[in-house]
Amino acid sequence: MHSKNLVNVGSKVIENFTHHPGVSHSEHVVLLLEQGELLFEHGRKITIVPGMLMLIPAGMLHRPLAGNKVTISWLGFCASCLGLDEDQSLMLPFKQVRLGALPCFVLPIARKAHFVSLLQELRLENASLAADAKEVAKSLLLLLLHEVKKASKLACEVNFTHSTSISEALNFMQKNALTSISLKDVAAAVHLSPAYLATLFKQSTGFSVGVWITRLRLTEACSRLIHTDEAIEQMTYQLGWNDVTHFIRVFKKMYAITPAQWRRQNRLSFVNPHMN
Repeated sequence: MHSKNLVNVGSKVIENFTHHPGVSHSEHVVLLLEQGELLFEHGRKITIVPGMLMLIPAGMLHRPLAGNKVTISWLGFCASCLGLDEDQSLMLPFKQVRLGALPCFVLPIARKAHFVSLLQELRLENASLAADAKEVAKSLLLLLLHEVKKASKLACEVNFTHSTSISEALNFMQKNALTSISLKDVAAAVHLSPAYLATLFKQSTGFSVGVWITRLRLTEACSRLIHTDEAIEQMTYQLGWNDVTHFIRVFKKMYAITPAQWRRQNRLSFVNPHMN
């Protein structure tokens, strides 16, 4: 989804969904469903109805399953390019989704017109040739993220469905995924037996602890492939793999292309000011 713009907006009408393989974007994405009903797989199966926002953190696998005459508006942005990360206040809704929160919630009717107007302003700025267009675009993005955060807070009690132990496990894995952690390490961190945590985690997320750690490492791999010139072999060991061939095989199983192909397809066409 990367392009010459730091922040991208658009809208799309989809008459009918056919079978779609899982996909993952190198950008953080916000979707607003305006018409129709959409069945989505994003860690779990979710039905989205008009007026709902959906958050897709960069690198997270998702898949549309069914929908008819669906109209969506979308916002995509490269967090690294803009100096943003998921520990910052306005980015916390994305972090919560990555840690297991439901990725969708209702945008209050009273705020929808304002939200849509910000998207329209952002579209105009992207078409502008003004010298300060990129700075204005980032300012509009921050206002949109403020709206997202307010909407997510209204639903936070129903969105975050995991137990405290699972939430703590997810947070521990998020912080330590690039080290050589195992199920035993995660269980010790949350004071549960490995067997009990394995069962609880699978029931709560649909994934094993090992698979979740792998997904976190692959998300980081996607970011490094785009924003650095780091050799894939060097990256492999820094991400916790001991064998380049195995890393490439795991990456291709998740994204259907090799790391080198991902880099070529998603590399920014502009110079990233934060890479220096």
